[in-house]
Amino acid sequence: MKKELENLKSKALAKLKSVKSLEELDKIEQKYFGRKDGELNKILRGLKDLPAREKPLIGPLANRTKKDLEQAIKAARNKFTRDALNKELKKDFFDITAPGTPHETGHIHVLAQTQYEVERIFNQMGFAIQDGPEIES
Repeated sequence: MKKELENLKSKALAKLKSVKSLEELDKIEQKYFGRKDGELNKILRGLKDLPAREKPLIGPLANRTKKDLEQAIKAARNKFTRDALNKELKKDFFDITAPGTPHETGHIHVLAQTQYEVERIFNQMGFAIQDGPEIES
């Protein structure tokens, strides 16, 4: 069992070093930590069948192997995330010191808009708009 754990750890770490994408990393994680058919989980489930004198030796080794692999996977995932972020930042560079686009502020009041619309309609019908004191004609 000890030899199996050491071989498993060395194979997994070698594969993690050669990973080139997050998809590959997910496949490797599934291969070793998968619930049903994960290689490491099979070994951990087999600990209960070991003789009592081997359990204190193999148990801590299995846990240490599991922690080491989890840390290696986490480090690889962080590397891919960091690399992807750096690529995006280089691709989407913009100058924060450049002047922005001016935005128009303010608008005509809704009642004034309505008044202008009514005046336009009356102008089209032939009426004249007069400002000032009341006019009688």
